Amino acid sequence: MNFEAPMCRVVFPDGHDPRVIEAARRAERIGLIQPILLGPVDEISQISDAMGFGLEGIEVLDPETSELFDAFAQDFAETRDIPAHSARAMSSIPFYFAAMMLDQGMADAMVAGSTCSNQEMLMAIDLAIGTRADTRMPSSFSLLEIPGSASQKPRVLMLSDCLINPSPTACELAEIALNTAELAEAILGWDPCVAMLSHSTYPHPLEPHCQHVARALDEVRRRAPDLNVGGELQLDAALSSRAARCKLSPQKLMEDRVAGQANILVFPNLNASDIAIKVAQQLSSATVCGPVLHGFKFPIGLVSRAAQTRDILGTIALTAAYARAHLQLAPPMLHPMGFEFTLGGPDASPGVFA
Repeated sequence: MNFEAPMCRVVFPDGHDPRVIEAARRAERIGLIQPILLGPVDEISQISDAMGFGLEGIEVLDPETSELFDAFAQDFAETRDIPAHSARAMSSIPFYFAAMMLDQGMADAMVAGSTCSNQEMLMAIDLAIGTRADTRMPSSFSLLEIPGSASQKPRVLMLSDCLINPSPTACELAEIALNTAELAEAILGWDPCVAMLSHSTYPHPLEPHCQHVARALDEVRRRAPDLNVGGELQLDAALSSRAARCKLSPQKLMEDRVAGQANILVFPNLNASDIAIKVAQQLSSATVCGPVLHGFKFPIGLVSRAAQTRDILGTIALTAAYARAHLQLAPPMLHPMGFEFTLGGPDASPGVFA
């Protein structure tokens, strides 16, 4: 793959994890990224050799022995206003060292999380990285690639919010929906078709529990009248034309531009999104790319502790795509699972990375 733009440098704090080593090796071999693995060099080398992979083209750094350690620790102490001994202790932890590499421009993005919970990761990200000054509201998004049959291509959906906001208000849910639609267009080149999901298809007088979804939908339509957005929709009515025909009146079906056609799913809360993702993974062998965090100072992709190598590889691809759009670079990129990321850049939707 020949890119005019420089290769995206992705740092991996969990560099000793065999799944991460394999995914990074595969991503490097297809020209997707330039990997940087953090951890004990001898241990990573031994694991790589045992798996039959070389480390050519992959940078390996041990934070504790790196020549960058002293400078990183001093800078971290000064910028965070913490004692020098605390900064040195934190600098020896691969995640914080990776954050310092991002801060110093030595890496473009980070993929992490295979050895600790997402909540632990979020606390560390908040401390070491933080959000951009212009961020109205941080959020996250994932891609779910569901295998197709012999006659059908895999189905790819963008899901949000999958990590950051546990119980968003109507205004927050509207912001999530608008951000996700812009990201889908800027990173993937999609024509967004956004479903605001609920446990009920269209308002029902005896089902008041998700009224904030209806209010969020009204706000989205007010702010983006040309956006294809529908709701409230149950998951089957959002994805299946047959289910939509069964559940929507003929008049509603004519008015709704999303029912049965959605490519973006906006969940009412984190319980719903997390359960939906894990059901899809466990019952359909779906690949989950992400979540990727949006609104933070640097592009960060997170993986589950239970992630398979293909999930990590997909997350690398999505994080690199987001990083390239974030840095306003615009080469085409082929996802290792087979679909194309048509990246944003100078012509991307202006509100996404401004």
